[in-house]
Amino acid sequence: FCTYSYFACQMIEENSDGEESFFHGDSDYRWIIVITILTWFPFPLWFILSPEGLGLVNDVVIIQLGWSVLNIVSKGSFVFKLQRAKTAYCRTLDAT
Repeated sequence: FCTYSYFACQMIEENSDGEESFFHGDSDYRWIIVITILTWFPFPLWFILSPEGLGLVNDVVIIQLGWSVLNIVSKGSFVFKLQRAKTAYCRTLDAT
C-alpha cells in the first residue's frame, strides 16, 4: 500500500507537469488517485483488527460486514468519480 501510494503521488506530479500533488490540485486524475488512496487506507487496518491479524474483532458477521462496507465504499466512490470525469470530458467534446 505504501509503495502504491508513493508511486501514485508521483503519477499525479508527472501527469500535471509538476503543477499538482496529492495535497493540491483539482484535476480529475488527481481526485481519482486521492479517492483510491483514502479508501484503500482502511483495508490494512481492518486486516489488523480481524482474526487474521491481531484478532481484536472475532465476530464473523462483523468481519464480513466490515469487508463489504470497505469494498462498497472504495469501489463505489472510484466508479462514481470516474463516471463524473467521463461525463465532463464528453460534454467538453460536445461543446467543441
